[in-house]
This record gives sequence, C-alpha cells and structure tokens, in this order.
Amino acid sequence: MLSRPDSPTRTESEKSEGSGVPFNLLDFRSDETSDYTFFPYLKDGGWGDSWTPPSDGKIIFEKSTLSFINRLLPRIRIPTWIKRAIPVLGKASFGRLKADEWRNLFTIQLPLILPVYWADGGASARSLFRNFAHLVSMVNLALKRTMNSEKVYKYRRHTLKYLESCLVLFPDTNLAPNHHMAVHLSDCLDKFGPSRSWWSFSMERLMGKVLQTSDNNRLGQLEVTFLKNFCRLGNLQSLMSEHEKFPPQLQPFIPQTQAFSISVEKKTDLVQKGKQDFLDSSILKLLTDKINDSFPAPKNQTWISSSEWCKKSKNKIKDFIPINSAIENLSTYSIENLIFSTFKRNPSNSVIKFKTYSRTSHGIIKKIFHHRRTLNDQSLTDTWMLVQTLAPENSRAENPFSKLDNFDMQVDLKVLESKEVVIHISEIHAHCAWLEYKPFEISPNIERKCIALVSLDR
Repeated sequence: MLSRPDSPTRTESEKSEGSGVPFNLLDFRSDETSDYTFFPYLKDGGWGDSWTPPSDGKIIFEKSTLSFINRLLPRIRIPTWIKRAIPVLGKASFGRLKADEWRNLFTIQLPLILPVYWADGGASARSLFRNFAHLVSMVNLALKRTMNSEKVYKYRRHTLKYLESCLVLFPDTNLAPNHHMAVHLSDCLDKFGPSRSWWSFSMERLMGKVLQTSDNNRLGQLEVTFLKNFCRLGNLQSLMSEHEKFPPQLQPFIPQTQAFSISVEKKTDLVQKGKQDFLDSSILKLLTDKINDSFPAPKNQTWISSSEWCKKSKNKIKDFIPINSAIENLSTYSIENLIFSTFKRNPSNSVIKFKTYSRTSHGIIKKIFHHRRTLNDQSLTDTWMLVQTLAPENSRAENPFSKLDNFDMQVDLKVLESKEVVIHISEIHAHCAWLEYKPFEISPNIERKCIALVSLDR
C-alpha cells in the first residue's frame, strides 16, 4: 500500500505558487512567437511614483463620495449622440449598467468630477487618482479608431502601471482573467489594428435582434430563412451595381428600384425667410481674413469686403475680389450624423475641439452660417462657425486637472475668453462633454468660472 506523501512545507507552497515574485518583475511572455511583442520592462518616463494605500486598508465609494458625484452628474453637458449616460450613481432603481454606460461613466463623466474630489485627499487620494487615470487612459487608447506603435506603447505602459497600482492599493482583491487578457490586448492592437475592426459587439447586437424575433416554434427553419434572405440581399446588391447583366425586359425597372435606396437631397439656391442675415463688420473681417488664408484667390488677388472694394480706384480694383456680408443663419449643422449646435440652441452640442494651422484649441459655437462668394462667375458656398475660444486655466498649483498631462484622459480645465474666431467646418476635430464649475468651487484660489471638458476624440 502506498503511503500518502508528506504535506508540502510553507516554503515549498510559496515557491509553487510563485508568491515570491513581485508583479513588476513578472515576464508576461510565453513560448509562442506571437507573444514576444509584449515586454513590461519599459522606462518610467516620469509617469510613475510610489503608491500610497489608504491607512484603513479599504477603498470604497462611501456616502459622501456618492453624494458629491451625484450632485455634479446632472450638470454635465454631453453631446446628444452619446445615448447612454447615467444620471445617478449608486441607485438600484436605475438598473444594471450596460457596457456602453460603464465606458461613458469612466471615460466621460467621472474624469470631470473625481480630479476635484481627490484634489485635497493627500498621498493616498493622489494614488487613487493616478490609478483611475491609468485605467481611463487604457480604455481610451484601446478604443481609438486609428492605431500606431506609439499608441500601442502607451497602452502597454498604462496597463502595467494600472495593474501594479491595483496590487498595492487593493491588496485583498485578486486579479481577474480580464486583467490578464488586457495585458495581451496590446499584441492584438499591434497586429490587427484598431479594436473596432475586429471586436464582437456588432455580432452580439445581431444575436440580440435574432433572439427577439418570433420563431413560431420552428427552430432550425428560422436560421435557414435568415441565411437565405441575407444571401439574396447580397446578390441583389451586386447585380444592381452591374445592371447590364439584367435582361432587356427588366432594364426599365432598374432606376425605379435603385431610387428606393438613394437618398435625394433637396437643394435650393433660395435662402429661407428668417434665416437671411448679414455679418457685422468685425465678424466679416474675421471671415475675410480666414478665406484669404484657407482659400486664396488666384492671380495674386485678395478677398476684401464689398464695402472696401467699392472704395478702390479703377486701377487697383482688379487686384481685389469683393465678399458680401449676406449669410444664411443655421442653428444646427450635421457632420457624419453628429449634430453641432450653437450654444443658444443646445449647449450640449456646442463645445468643440478644433485645429487651425496645426494648433489644437477649444471653443464654444456662437454662430453657424452658410456664406456664398463668387469667383470667375462661379458661386462657391461654404459653412462656417463663429467660435468663442477657451483658454487654459493657468493656476497650475491649484488646478487638479493640470496633473493629467502624462495621461490619455483627454481632459482639460478651461476659462472663457473674449476672443472670437471664424473656423471652417473641416477644422472641427471633435465634440466635447463639459462641466461648468462656479468660482471657488474647485479651489479657494480659483476665483473665476471654469469649464472642465473631455474631448470625445475617438
């Protein structure tokens, strides 16, 4: 009879479990060549510091924290194309959060609130803040619509720092399989590009629609019907693009069939009553300068206002082209199904990030208008926006958002300027979600109204 082997000693157990290896010294590579691209020994680059856990060893969203967050959540202005933003946190009546709601909460709503809440909490609060910032940076980078080696490097760095800090700040919580998969996600981003091109959300949504469909207890036939109609639709679309393959008897019906899927945009040269307006001289000057920079006239000619053009002598008039002040006012404008609005019409859609001359700025849309100019007897129409610019809040010692320069949270603290600029719609870079803080609300030394904003540059 075989005797039972001796129980392992404590030292042997620790060795078998690998508990003596600190997390920051673990090598996540495997024997597979596909895994060689990840290596956690990256230079610190000024992104890290020592981590300080709370003195009581517990980290919870207590009642005062939830009260602070819920007081500010309704004040956040989020563009209307963001459909799932939660109005209150910690209430069972709102139900379970879906994936999109979790993402919006962590990447849009909480980044506008928690920097202010944790600003005066000491070393432990700063550690929590940096841990949260690394998590948000990971999510933002992983969901980018474009990918390059720099973004992959940053994702790896934020992942390592986030997991390192979790082991220090949450010692009683074990790492989950999701954490391990997040480590290897950088390999997928490096090899396959943006996650949006290969994630499974579209298939999951399709399956949700299928499950909601009435099957009439005919399981098996339903799947065949779906597949058959899907193939029919694909074949028909292919044939419609090569209509010469249809028999002559069907040729007259092809344009009628195609018309059902072609959206017809109604265009008119007439400006509707009520939308007709004229720019004042200061805005017309901004527009004229912008057109000269963005759409210079040929033959060394210069665009000038029509009033100035009338004052030119006959000898000089050929060097200039007049611009009139007549415009068509718009309260909203849609770009790729994203609605941009004036602040008066909808403040939630009015704060933008834009680029002019390779410089990134933020501002509030005050006016949207169509303007028509004439060049060589040809009418040219463009859409423009009058934007009131937002300047950085310069009280860096008191500004909790200034500590985010080394993260990819896309958060800024701004103040409203009196300066106005005219931009072309092609210069719009992204919408912004924003939260207005009252004077002294962020800090006793910040005496003016500030706007915290998150750029929705995805």
